Amino acid sequence: MSLSKTRHLDFKTSLMSNIMEFDSKEEMYFSWLLDELGEMGFLLDYETQQPRINLFDGIVQTKYDYKKTKINQKDKSLISGHYYTPDFIIEWDKSAKGILLDNLLEDTGAPFKYIEETMGGIGSIIEIKPNFDKHNMTRAFILNQKWTMQKFNMYVQLIKPKTFFKAFMTPSKYLMTDKATQKRKLAYELVLLREWINNRIKELERRKGING
Repeated sequence: MSLSKTRHLDFKTSLMSNIMEFDSKEEMYFSWLLDELGEMGFLLDYETQQPRINLFDGIVQTKYDYKKTKINQKDKSLISGHYYTPDFIIEWDKSAKGILLDNLLEDTGAPFKYIEETMGGIGSIIEIKPNFDKHNMTRAFILNQKWTMQKFNMYVQLIKPKTFFKAFMTPSKYLMTDKATQKRKLAYELVLLREWINNRIKELERRKGING
């Protein structure tokens, strides 16, 4: 389930968010973050709404219709199959490890999780949800998340972009409103993506000094 090795993007000339269509504004905001990380060289590629993961094949029931001289049979669905499609799959450059990426079973303060075996490389699988989930779709996702982990050993990370931006880093494009006509009003202490990266690198260097 890896991204194409032949289409690594030149983020400086072709930002993915300019050519993609998104199901929500939150997905668009998150793509701005990925584009900026791509410009900095931390990721190689990303895709949206890929792949379609088969979590359950379904169960088919055979119905028999007994006639005088023959038996007709017809298959019908007893329990339909179940598929899940994540919002983003990210292929990271190895330089992102430690700075932006923690292994799933570790927490050093990096914002993204990965399982190397998942992607045949360094990859993250992301589900995007809004802060206010009026249709309670997060609850449905949590079941898909557990199911995907149990069946394929693939961890899907839930990200709510506005909460993520406040807790970690904000892409520079988010400073303007969606139509880029005026500055966006932000009700939190702003840390831009590049500033966060610089601070993170300094902190990792400080920890190296402690460990000797």
